[in-house]
Amino acid sequence: MQGLSAAKLLGAWEAGMDQSPAQRALTLLGIASPDIPPDVLGRLSIGERDARLLALRQQTFGSRLDSLVSCPRCNELLEFSLDVSDIRAQAASPSGQE
Repeated sequence: MQGLSAAKLLGAWEAGMDQSPAQRALTLLGIASPDIPPDVLGRLSIGERDARLLALRQQTFGSRLDSLVSCPRCNELLEFSLDVSDIRAQAASPSGQE
């Protein structure tokens, strides 16, 4: 998988304008992984698809995730940053024990 250039991001945005969120995800992965057939990408589990999207995000924009969220109760804004490694799930061992 390769990070996306500005031109490829624009192409993905244009292609995804009328797509569902799931189809947009597959479009991004297809552009980033042209060697993987679309039907193979379409059969990925949600977890595998999302892990690949997170890796693509990291390769394209870097590891830092700057976030801003509004409290639904008081409307106070909370701004924070974290690293992709802080939220990446660890694969379970084959026995199911870690």
